[in-house]
Amino acid sequence: MVPQKTKNTPVFQKNRGKQGVQMSAGYPFRHWSVASSRTVLANRVLKVRQDTCVIPASGGALEYFVLELTDWVNVVPVTSARELVMVRQYRHAIRGVTLEIPAGSVKENEVPADAARRELLEETGYAPVNLIHLGSATRRFRPIGSIRFLGLTLRRSLNQRLSWTNA
Repeated sequence: MVPQKTKNTPVFQKNRGKQGVQMSAGYPFRHWSVASSRTVLANRVLKVRQDTCVIPASGGALEYFVLELTDWVNVVPVTSARELVMVRQYRHAIRGVTLEIPAGSVKENEVPADAARRELLEETGYAPVNLIHLGSATRRFRPIGSIRFLGLTLRRSLNQRLSWTNA
């Protein structure tokens, strides 16, 4: 049975013309135009971009910062005995050691599943027999996201190669 709409049910109407997306409350969502853009910081891991945006409703300008990170993968590694494999990592930002699932950056032109296998092997010495894509996530303030995998039926490998940041 399909629920019936009542007068209290919000109605959303998509209209991608100059009005943007119109909600029943009458508030239009319109794209901001970018008057100027400049890179504030860039390195191998992140880029911070400063955009000067014009708000359509008021015509006012606003400085907006966009954080662009490289794609990265997270792997939830589970052994055939249903044990979760985790790693201890030194994290400079908190000046401490954390307990976390294996993760790392996707290299340029690398397939995310290959990056997940590489990071899992590099950080734990395990290789997954099955690697299942769980989905991707983005954050509201940046356009690039993380790709998540479930690694099942892990095999211990003799080819563990810690990167210099993991050693």
